[in-house]
Order: sequence, then C-alpha cells, then structure tokens
Amino acid sequence: MQRKTVVRFVLIALSIHAVLTLGWAGFGKLYASGFRAALRGTLVREMGVREVDVPDEQSSSTVTRIIIANRTLLAADGTGPIRNLDLPNATFCQATALLIALSLATPRRWLTRLLAAVMGFLVVQAFVAATVSFALWNEGRFVSLSAISPAWETTTDRLESILAEQVTLFVPVLAWLAGLWPLFKRR
Repeated sequence: MQRKTVVRFVLIALSIHAVLTLGWAGFGKLYASGFRAALRGTLVREMGVREVDVPDEQSSSTVTRIIIANRTLLAADGTGPIRNLDLPNATFCQATALLIALSLATPRRWLTRLLAAVMGFLVVQAFVAATVSFALWNEGRFVSLSAISPAWETTTDRLESILAEQVTLFVPVLAWLAGLWPLFKRR
C-alpha cells in the first residue's frame, strides 16, 4: 500500500469517527434508544423466574439501567430484592462508530464498504448481546438467579468490566478485518 493511501484512510476514518461520536449528538441518542428498544424486546418477559425491566426514563443517554429481580423472591405487592445493572451504551455506541468509520474509510468500492459495514455491525451487535447476557448472568447472583462460587466472583466481575468497557474497542477492528478478509484473499 502506498503511504498516501494509508494517510488518506486514517484521516477519513478519524473524521467519520469524530463526526459520529463528537459532532453529531443524534448518533449517540439514536443508538441509545435503539439499544434500549432491543433490550426491551428481547429481555422483558411476563413469565419465568427472572424479571427484567428497562425503564423508559433513564438518567443519562450514555448509560442504560436494567433492573433485575427474582420473581420467586418478590412479594405480592412487587417489593423485594432487585439489582440495578448500568451498562455503558456510550461505549457500545463508540464501538459501532469505530466500525462504521473503518469500513467507510477503507479504499474499496462503495458497495464493498457498505457490505463490510453492515456485516461488521451485525458482528459488533452480537458481541454487545453476548456482553449483556454475561452481565445479566453475573449480576443475577445478587438476587439468587445464578450461583457463582465466592472464589470466582472477583474473576467474573473483572471479566464483565473488561467485556463492557475495554474489549469493545478491539472487537470493531476484528469485525472490520473479518468483513474485509475475502477481499484480501482475492488480491
């Protein structure tokens, strides 16, 4: 690759990422509302032992609060132990923005870029879903929904933190590379 192509790629990727994360406040709000709607659609159920609620009113657009309860421990009036799980949807949003920026800045045809962006988006959102599932399982121990050995609690808490806050910047790069892998094989 030529130096000029690499510099152009980096500048375009940084510009797109900056516009999505800093310049356009609507992207974060749009992602947060879509994230919360997806959580409501997939997690909120009227049956089962686990009760999950994603309140309409959230304290911030950067964090999504999920309320977890064990239905068997709730009293008839709905009182009982609950666990609040705060997920950094701003981090998930930034991971999505990074993937979009990398995909659209790639020096390929537009159709290829768009396909890589869509496929990578699906991979990143699958990772986000897995992270949310792990966090619900891990935090469920506080309301007797899961049993984790005290010896493993620190490890699972640390893994939850790593998945939710640190790996989200690595996964978009992997998803972007995975989306472009067939292109590298052709060359």
